[in-house]
Amino acid sequence: MLKSRILFLSAFFTSIVYFSWRTFFTLPIDESIGELVCGFLLLLAELVGFIEALNQYQSRLDFNEPAKPDVELDRYPHVDVLIATYNEDMELLRKTINGCKNMDYPDKNKVHIYLCDDKNRWQIRSLAKEMQIGYITRKEPVDAKAGNYNNALLFTDSPLIATFDADMIPMHDFLMALVPFFFLEETIHKKIGFIQSPQSFYNLDLFQYNLFSETTVPNEQDFFFRHVQLIRNKNNSAIYTGSNTILSREALEKAGGFYTKVITEDLATGLAIQSAGFQCYATASVHANGLAPTDLDNLFKQRERWARGCIQTFRKMKVFRRKGLSLSQKHSYFMALVYWYTPMRRFIFIMAPILYVLFHVTLLKASFGEILLIWLPYALLYNKALSSLTGRIRISRLSNIYDTILFPHLLFTIMLETLGIEKRSFHVTGKDKVSVSLSYKIRTIIPHLLLIVLSSASIIMCLYHWLLSGSSKFMFILFWLLVNLYNLLMAVFFVLGRKSYRTSERIKVILPLTIKYNKEILTTSTFDLSEGGISVLFDFPVYIPVDQNLDITIQNEDSRYCCSLSGKIVHITELKSKWNYAISFTSVSSENLLILYHILYDRIPVHPKKVASQSSFYDDFTRNLHSRGQKNIFSTRKLPRISLQTVLFTTEGKPVTLINFNYEFAFFKLTQVKLYTMTVVIDQEQNLVMECILNDDKKAGCLYKILNSETLAKNPLFLNYLNVWMQEYQANKKTLSMPQKYSTPRDEFTDMDFIKDDYVEMDSSKI
Repeated sequence: MLKSRILFLSAFFTSIVYFSWRTFFTLPIDESIGELVCGFLLLLAELVGFIEALNQYQSRLDFNEPAKPDVELDRYPHVDVLIATYNEDMELLRKTINGCKNMDYPDKNKVHIYLCDDKNRWQIRSLAKEMQIGYITRKEPVDAKAGNYNNALLFTDSPLIATFDADMIPMHDFLMALVPFFFLEETIHKKIGFIQSPQSFYNLDLFQYNLFSETTVPNEQDFFFRHVQLIRNKNNSAIYTGSNTILSREALEKAGGFYTKVITEDLATGLAIQSAGFQCYATASVHANGLAPTDLDNLFKQRERWARGCIQTFRKMKVFRRKGLSLSQKHSYFMALVYWYTPMRRFIFIMAPILYVLFHVTLLKASFGEILLIWLPYALLYNKALSSLTGRIRISRLSNIYDTILFPHLLFTIMLETLGIEKRSFHVTGKDKVSVSLSYKIRTIIPHLLLIVLSSASIIMCLYHWLLSGSSKFMFILFWLLVNLYNLLMAVFFVLGRKSYRTSERIKVILPLTIKYNKEILTTSTFDLSEGGISVLFDFPVYIPVDQNLDITIQNEDSRYCCSLSGKIVHITELKSKWNYAISFTSVSSENLLILYHILYDRIPVHPKKVASQSSFYDDFTRNLHSRGQKNIFSTRKLPRISLQTVLFTTEGKPVTLINFNYEFAFFKLTQVKLYTMTVVIDQEQNLVMECILNDDKKAGCLYKILNSETLAKNPLFLNYLNVWMQEYQANKKTLSMPQKYSTPRDEFTDMDFIKDDYVEMDSSKI
């Protein structure tokens, strides 16, 4: 704690020194009016960033998350659960309804679930009937989501109201975790308006996925929900974000219902509740999970709506003059407004060195010595303090990348909204996986590409002037340009994207699992799980016949859920020292599908919670370059290919080298003439042999069909030999002198090998 305080105080002191120097000694006051204006805008952009950080630091000193009170079970009140929908897919809604019905509560008769359909669709009405929940609709969908909820208030009467977006699936503990907070009013003597839990996501957001940062960077929204929101608890300015929330009906009525005059009804409604005198809190613990936008268009439209809505809310609700808000609350909401002007600041930071180098516009006057003495300590300590302040949920480098990605799409939107030119249409963020076209991507990155060209030209000119004049100040300008260029290149990487091959999200989770087939029972654990399939890990490469139908039973960690379904193996890969069997589900009953949804989504996502230490300028950039240059190779191997390099002998005493093996086929290197049929001795005393017939003659060896494969696969002695051979291979792996073609993951046992084999007794069309 003392170390952190010293860091923050040092950062604060160097910041005061830096901004004093910038204000009084670096502005180009003896240059033209245009240059002075540009210099002032640059200083203002820097100063706003410092004020934002200072605001976080001051609030962090009193980081506030209320303690949940203990409440007698019979005191839990009635709750109306409202699920807002407009055009979402029926299966998406089924998952959310399924989660809502699964919520624990002392008396479930007090939980009333309603599907609020703003398009009056008969399919959704049927879904509500099938799932045995209420259905509320209206003739005209005026006032968008706010109007939808206000309409629902007319048909419900519970004292508490939980609101969920169509994709947000509550965990079973949602109500039990949040409802008790409403009893805080007995101790703080102030009525509770709403309790906001984080919006968590079970899929990777686009920033994680497109930048290959799924293992190194948290969800981009985590910074707001796990850090900013808790800071705002201090002065009762936590933001209502529309979902994963429980609100007081009394508070809503006092606030005039859900606010309808802006496109971000949630922000405005929460502000109205707080100004009506109600205490509101945000919590850090996750109790519901949803889908982050999966395509660029929906992401940009979502952020555009948030930006416009925040500016509209501040203007229409007259925050500075609004009665019922304290000075600190007004300041807090003002800082939320200031955040949405970040695109303007980012544009200034990118253009400033370009203007100086290419167009000779002086924005600040300073010597290299002054920069080294004043700016460098400030920059180092400021970034270190900011990283420490956020607990590495966010670091300034990532913020700069995110801002660079978004600013071209928000810049004019913000300017228009600031001038009062509104966009009243409400865009529902799409949740379907949509592949944007190449032409859309090119149009999107045109601003970034233009700035890359200008920055690159500036770098060349900067180097030229530096070499020509020998002035060290160009080192600072060069550094600035290189950082901007890095951010712009990362923005281009982001927009170019990354192809998604999965139809459903894969969730990494280790759960007990049983596989049954042909009187065989295998017990293992999952590696990951999705709605369409599962991958399981085995310590030993077990033999499961190709296209064998498998009966699978999965349990969650505390045995709350148990799901039974059927599947077939689609591919097998070696994963370090284990074997990964990917299974595609072929049959799932409707009842078990709902249980599978519980197993998948009734859990906290396992995405990173902090920025990893290996996330750096160099690491992130090279990872993107390397990953984009790689070709995705998808295995279709349905049997485990086991590398061995074991010397055996035929019954005639001829030596053969077993290079690799997959139970049904074996690849041998022969020292003499190839044999059409051969019997390979494994244990002469036990009469354990491998009966083989030639399947294909390859340049480096021969591929043989194993005629007694099933017998061998069930023989404990053979499996013991196989295990010994595998261990010997691993021990000698580094010293083996193998032909180059076998040191690569080339697959001798492809599907074509099976299809063309006259001795395989299976329907090859199914492979």
